[in-house]
Amino acid sequence: MNKKVILTYFICVSPIFVVAQDISGFWKGTLDMIGGCFAVNNIELQISIKGDSIYGSSYHYNDVNNYVKKKFKGLYDAQLKK
Repeated sequence: MNKKVILTYFICVSPIFVVAQDISGFWKGTLDMIGGCFAVNNIELQISIKGDSIYGSSYHYNDVNNYVKKKFKGLYDAQLKK
């Protein structure tokens, strides 16, 4: 997977963590990459919050044979929504 694609993915996804009040759950969307190997890529996030901990998995895929799965974890401040 190209580093630019991964960077673009996290730049596009990061605003969700800043503006959402209750971000727990399952999030789906698409990423259009004109001129890329795959023109349209599907993105899924599975997010869980327990106390101040946030964790889950992200999936970036074109089809069942071409995908990337990444687990993540961190801290979430509900007052600052960050």
